Amino acid sequence: MSCLADQPIYLSALLGGVTEQVINALEGGDAGLEFEMPEMVKKAYLKADLGKKPDLADSLSQSRLQNIYQYDGLLTSGEILQIFRNYGIRRLAMNNGLSQEENRYLFTAGTIDEVIGWVLTGLARLRGREESQARK
Repeated sequence: MSCLADQPIYLSALLGGVTEQVINALEGGDAGLEFEMPEMVKKAYLKADLGKKPDLADSLSQSRLQNIYQYDGLLTSGEILQIFRNYGIRRLAMNNGLSQEENRYLFTAGTIDEVIGWVLTGLARLRGREESQARK
């Protein structure tokens, strides 16, 4: 959802998990992500709109998913990876304040201090960008 909303995303494979596969997909590589959402979570997800007001942000994201990715329900592992492949490292860099090369350093950061440093660098640049646009 953050990709589709062009929000800043910062990724590091430091802690393992699925992030390395997402990074591979962003860079156009092969990622073997396979998962199955637990049945209890699926049911809760599918019934989430019952008895509550729709959240504008949720409806915008769902609408955007439907228009761009023909979203019609729960996403498969392959569909999720395709979203990241389409998003790519260039768009990631445009949205998080880091260059493509800096994002690659973040991807392979060896310590939490490096990760924090890159995230703060990106956020500071985004804030500077917003401030300069506000002055125009």
